[in-house]
Amino acid sequence: MPCFQTSPLGDNMNWKRYIITFLITIALFLIAFYLSSQFANSKIDEVKLIQDKISTDILSTETRFVLLGSSSCKHFKSDDTFEAGLNNELSEMAKRVKFMENQLGYNDERVYLIKDQYALLQIKDYILKKQLTEKCGEKFPTILYFHNVECERCKDQSIVLDEIHNKYPDVRIYWFDADSTTPALQTLMSMFSVKNTPSIVINEEKYEGFQSLEEIEKNFPELAKLKKEYEAKILKEKKEQEALEKEVQTQVR
Repeated sequence: MPCFQTSPLGDNMNWKRYIITFLITIALFLIAFYLSSQFANSKIDEVKLIQDKISTDILSTETRFVLLGSSSCKHFKSDDTFEAGLNNELSEMAKRVKFMENQLGYNDERVYLIKDQYALLQIKDYILKKQLTEKCGEKFPTILYFHNVECERCKDQSIVLDEIHNKYPDVRIYWFDADSTTPALQTLMSMFSVKNTPSIVINEEKYEGFQSLEEIEKNFPELAKLKKEYEAKILKEKKEQEALEKEVQTQVR
């Protein structure tokens, strides 16, 4: 039987290939890790930017309320554009935080920190809106939404609340992670006896379990008025745009 012997040169070549392959694999892993880290940091910076904007907007509302303490409500003027902008910022912040959870992990310390700061900003805004309502009679339609990662129906509830936000842009929706240990949030949950998720609070009334769009509209009669006002606003803008286009066409002729 013939005997085959492996040459030392062949062994050296195989080892070199293994080493080169191993080094390439390590390099690709490090590059992927670096890019992933840079991407995550970029998203964190974006979230912080939105958070700073929300903080500034709420500070503006708080400052106006302090000024009212030494004045009368006739000097308070609600700015629809400002309120709508803050509504959009709060909604966008909720989406970015959810994205961060998916990218960095639910238990990541950076995610925890930003979620806690976001919750505190929302609670502060909620308190200010209540104080303005009590002092000046200004009504700010709000929904408090409590959710957590283990909640089976929270994803469906979030979709419904996104519909509410799109359909009724004047409604302020506050998104709270019920797992947060922030004392302020725990106090808020205790005030409304929130023990299960999903739970939503409408007009100081708590509703546990999944709530459909129809159920929310039924329990939130102000939405019908908001819908009429929003449709009237859209119709007015449409007519103004048509009138402007007609005027431009007339001038061209």
